[in-house]
Amino acid sequence: MDPRVRRSPYHDPPENEVFLSQKDIIYVRARRVLFLIGHLFCLHALYLVFSGQVHRYTLFWSIALLYAGKVGITAGAHRLWSHNAFKATVSLRIILMLLQTVSFELSAYGWSKIHRIHHKYCDTDSDPVNATRGFFFSHCGWLLILEHPDVKEKNKTIWMEDLHKDKVVMFQHRNYPVLVTIFAYIIPVFVPWYFWNESLWICNLVPFLLTTVITKHITFCVNSVAHIYGMKPYNKNFSPRETNPFISWLTVGEGWHNFHHAFPWDYRNSEFVGYANNLGCFFIDMCASLRMAYDLKTVSEKEIVRRVKTSGDGTHCLWGWNDEANTPEKKAATEIKYPKEEVEKEYNFCKEM
Repeated sequence: MDPRVRRSPYHDPPENEVFLSQKDIIYVRARRVLFLIGHLFCLHALYLVFSGQVHRYTLFWSIALLYAGKVGITAGAHRLWSHNAFKATVSLRIILMLLQTVSFELSAYGWSKIHRIHHKYCDTDSDPVNATRGFFFSHCGWLLILEHPDVKEKNKTIWMEDLHKDKVVMFQHRNYPVLVTIFAYIIPVFVPWYFWNESLWICNLVPFLLTTVITKHITFCVNSVAHIYGMKPYNKNFSPRETNPFISWLTVGEGWHNFHHAFPWDYRNSEFVGYANNLGCFFIDMCASLRMAYDLKTVSEKEIVRRVKTSGDGTHCLWGWNDEANTPEKKAATEIKYPKEEVEKEYNFCKEM
């Protein structure tokens, strides 16, 4: 929102006050009303789920759609098209494009453009999801107001020529209304209604609306939780942080956010890859084994160590027992449980028996 716009009728007018046009007022209020109504219907959908009124196949179908969309976002819109962290064959690009469409989160082109602005101008007024403006704003509040004028200005400067040359991306971008209607609404609703006679009311509420809203909030957690809570082992000079493993599991591998902003071209999105908390990396590695993904980029261990030592906040495991700061005096004052000598003695005793 333009800082020259009065925040509410109860606030003092700012200097050089700017008034919103009637069109802008209608646009903002419509988004807020839709946001509220959508979440109220989601509460009813959750009631239907927990009261046992939804067929278990519908629940499995909804979870499958949720993860399909998240893989399309993290492996497609994020790591492939936003950061060019790897390359993909045409068949894989088509698959990722369709999966990303299921998520109902803009076209891959639109998603990548916003994300590139976020990385280039992180924590400034040019950042669409500026975390310095608070948790609610970075989570979803940015969708409920007009964007800051700096965002509009920087939006014109972001380089997107690589995606202009990608026929799969541009096909989706040009035909997004049709594609999203088919893959994010018609198919999710039709399948449970046709194959196991789920009611159309539940089909609209659970596989479509509830899944879409949960998908968005999971994505929003990367903008909010992963920018406000956690450690900064790679770069302490900006807000992105390494969150707990649960957030990484929930976001299929997007919770290691300090690493990602320090090395955005690394397809793993994390230094310590565990597939359980990084489904996006697992998917890319699986596609690479099938020769559908190639040129997977990773940052060298030497560069990671250099960045940790020069700009990290000291929470990286590199600072451990063998670190220079751990002096002989500190080591001497350390109590060690189960020392090697005792373990070997007991092991040899067991062997003799």
